[in-house]
Amino acid sequence: MSKAKQNIWPNYMLGTWLVPLRDDTSQITAVMGVARDITNQKWLEDDKQKLLNNLQEVLAQVKTLSGLLPICSVCKRIRDDNGYWQQVEGYIQKHTDAPSHMGYAPNAF
Repeated sequence: MSKAKQNIWPNYMLGTWLVPLRDDTSQITAVMGVARDITNQKWLEDDKQKLLNNLQEVLAQVKTLSGLLPICSVCKRIRDDNGYWQQVEGYIQKHTDAPSHMGYAPNAF
């Protein structure tokens, strides 16, 4: 019964640093090196990049209102930047991507 060949060395990422050692005539006589396992660091960097990309996609979909909204205390209309009074629904539709849904509050009647 033969066993399937298994890879005993998973995919490691190594950071390497090599320095040539020279003699008095500047000939390379040896090389000194260090290798360091940076697999976890690379995984974390990849995860961070995925999160940043996701955040940028979500932020691209966000459209916000900022500042104070002048609202009439009687008719509840909002004054726009041109000085015209608009219904709240129209103003929100124009300045956001939020869909409008009309309904009745229980105390409206």
